[in-house]
Amino acid sequence: MRSPRQEVLVLALRALAWLPVMLVAWYFASTALAWVPAKIAAPVLGLAGVDVGTVALADGVAVFEARIALPYRPGVAEVESVAVGIDVKTRTFTFGIALFLALTLALGRPWRPQAAAIGAAVLVVLPAWSFVFDAMRQLSAVAELGPVLAWPPAMREGIAFGYQVGSLLLPTLGPVAAWIALNPRLMRGPA
Repeated sequence: MRSPRQEVLVLALRALAWLPVMLVAWYFASTALAWVPAKIAAPVLGLAGVDVGTVALADGVAVFEARIALPYRPGVAEVESVAVGIDVKTRTFTFGIALFLALTLALGRPWRPQAAAIGAAVLVVLPAWSFVFDAMRQLSAVAELGPVLAWPPAMREGIAFGYQVGSLLLPTLGPVAAWIALNPRLMRGPA
């Protein structure tokens, strides 16, 4: 019988063996996997005053074609809106599904297809957070859009925080958290 330390090492080595295979599969499916979070991100961006008209996906990039309505200012010639194109590099945020599937397959038999499907579904939706905050970060970085967006400093800080969570934590820790949550026997230890 293996010690718990050996079990963890064997599991890590199996996951590392599965990871290249899953990353190749993810790479070829990444545009399709980005469709759901891009469609979720579009209306969420509307809550921040960004009216997304179309979303196009191609070669690891989601292009949000949007309009930003200018705030009304008395005595100033009225311009209805400003057109912007926002490119979100989707592969930066969607690779977590490959990590989750590698961890799931590393468990060996019996792995639960239902748990794998639930985890994969969660990890297909999770990048929407990252897409939204990456798009908002890009918009807030354009100095010319500052007066148009009129976002207060607290909102800019929230965007920075949301972007950090969406680019650093969710893609890497989300898959591991989902994997642990869907495999409670891992936390119980040996029977």
